[in-house]
Amino acid sequence: MKNGYEIVKKFIDPSFAEYLRNYFTVISKNGLCTQGDDQAPNSYCVYGDPAFDTLMVMTSPIVENFLKKRVLPQYTYARIYFQDSILEKHTDRPECEISVTLSLGGVYNHLWPICIEDYDGNENCVELNVGDAMIYYGRDLEHWRNKFNGVSQYQVFFHYVYADGKYKDRLFDGRPNIGLP
Repeated sequence: MKNGYEIVKKFIDPSFAEYLRNYFTVISKNGLCTQGDDQAPNSYCVYGDPAFDTLMVMTSPIVENFLKKRVLPQYTYARIYFQDSILEKHTDRPECEISVTLSLGGVYNHLWPICIEDYDGNENCVELNVGDAMIYYGRDLEHWRNKFNGVSQYQVFFHYVYADGKYKDRLFDGRPNIGLP
C-alpha cells in the first residue's frame, strides 16, 4: 500500500451501510454499547459485535486483495461519534497488523476527514463517503480526527493479523469465536 494506507471506494454498498447504521442505532438505544472511551469520550462504542464481526470476515477477501497476503480476522470496534467529538492521535495495538476504518455515514453537512501520517511523515486527511473504507497500517501510522461539526458519524473498525505472521495466534483477539465479548 502506498505510504501505508489505501482508500477503497464502495468497500460495501451504501444501502448496506445504511442498514448497519440503523442496526447500530438500535443496539445503542438498547444499552448494548458503552459510553465513550479514552480515545473518543463523546461517543457510543461496541467491541466484537456479531454483525460487525461477521462483516469483518465477509470483507477479508477485499483486504487480502489489496495486501496480496492472507489475513485472519482479529476483532471489530465501532463508534457513533457525536457533535464536538474528536479522535485522539494514536497508533493501534501492536497486534493490529492491518486496520480498516469503514464509514457508515451519519447526520452531517460535510464529511468528517480521518487524518493519517504516512511513512514519509506527511499528514493526509481523507474523506470517506458512506460505504468507503481506508485500509491502513494502524499500528505503525498515527491517525486521528479533528473536531466533528455534525450531529452523528457512524464508523466501524476491523483489525486483522497476517495468517503467517507473528500474531497469527491472536485469531478473534483470543476469543473462542467471533461475535463474543
